[in-house]
Amino acid sequence: MESLKLLLVSPHYKASQGGVSMHIYNLSLSLSKLGHQVSVITHDILPSGELRLLNQEYGIQVYSIPFFQSTPKSVLFGDLEFSLKALKFFQKFRSKIKPDVIHASQASAFFFAYSKGIKEIREPLVTKLHGLFENYYLSALRQVLDCRLYEGTFRSDYIQVLLSPLNWARYLLMLHQVLQHSDRIIVINQFMKTKLVRTYKALADKIKVVYNGIDPYELDAVDADYHEYLKRIKNHNKFVLHLGAYGSEKGTKYLMHAFRRLSSIHRDVKLVIAGYGSDEELLHLIKVSEILGIRKNLLLFRNVPRRFLSTFYRNADVFVNASPMDSLGNVTLEAMYCARPVVCSRSGGAPEVIIDNKNGIMFRPFDVKDLSNKIFILIEDEKFGERIGINARNTILERNLTWERTAKETVSILKEIS
Repeated sequence: MESLKLLLVSPHYKASQGGVSMHIYNLSLSLSKLGHQVSVITHDILPSGELRLLNQEYGIQVYSIPFFQSTPKSVLFGDLEFSLKALKFFQKFRSKIKPDVIHASQASAFFFAYSKGIKEIREPLVTKLHGLFENYYLSALRQVLDCRLYEGTFRSDYIQVLLSPLNWARYLLMLHQVLQHSDRIIVINQFMKTKLVRTYKALADKIKVVYNGIDPYELDAVDADYHEYLKRIKNHNKFVLHLGAYGSEKGTKYLMHAFRRLSSIHRDVKLVIAGYGSDEELLHLIKVSEILGIRKNLLLFRNVPRRFLSTFYRNADVFVNASPMDSLGNVTLEAMYCARPVVCSRSGGAPEVIIDNKNGIMFRPFDVKDLSNKIFILIEDEKFGERIGINARNTILERNLTWERTAKETVSILKEIS
């Protein structure tokens, strides 16, 4: 197979714990294992030992560039600032990197697309879209307006809604520029492609679907000591597990309200939230749990290393992805591979992989009662949950939803334009 020189551009890479960060990291590893030369431009600062490992074992060259701090300006322009700095870095070291194709994530593609439009760069450009802005905005707006969640609303939610007219205009400008001047657009599910094609029918042939994946080797490795630690904490109680950012976009507060209804019947069930976020977000979750009267049943873990996550999955009786708009993230696929019964919202790409009541259970987005009822079914009926979990794992295996497949399908698209 002909080897390609690939440049991946993303503000987040490995050091951050979010889905985009881990997507780009796993994609880069898988591309390298397939024999391609990979360079990465990112904001994330990795330890020197990890950089050496990536370079020596996989031949991946990571370039970290200065980026914005958390300021009011960064709320509106941070992603565009990174895109501009990444472009300038590329132009400065273009002769050293010499990519056959540039693969840029989300808004980091903006200035690369602009430069292609004015013929400053000629390298083929592929843009990866991991989500659509309107979904995140509508989710934030709904949660700000939802009185049930008022006591736990983050200041960032209000800021996002107040700035939405500016963000919306910026998003439309960015999206139009990227779609016009990218040679290909890769989205992570058919739902996203359908929404884009409705507005940009003439560009339909540019837009390709490549699903996220999982790393079976990482998920098959269970840390024995940490496993025993979690078993002691569990103490024969049942676990409802949620993994992800503490922020509102992941639906954490909806899950906590749903859990209050559940815990009034099953007092021995624990809600385990293993995530990451700011001190403000963590303190808000604690405050909400106290208001709801579920603090003693809530276990919060922060910044759990990736090597321990499979242990969390395997100790969970039910896994919940409570995000109202982003229900087919990496964590959903990972939980399915670990044969956990998954509850997620009927939104986004979830119905493309999950068959309700067969390999997972779906609830109506933003519906606390429905979410609570679906979790209750799995807590009450262990045999049903086991069947759901086995079917979920078989789905991942049969469809080969791995990062290796993601990389191979990505390469096929890249070769169309290289």
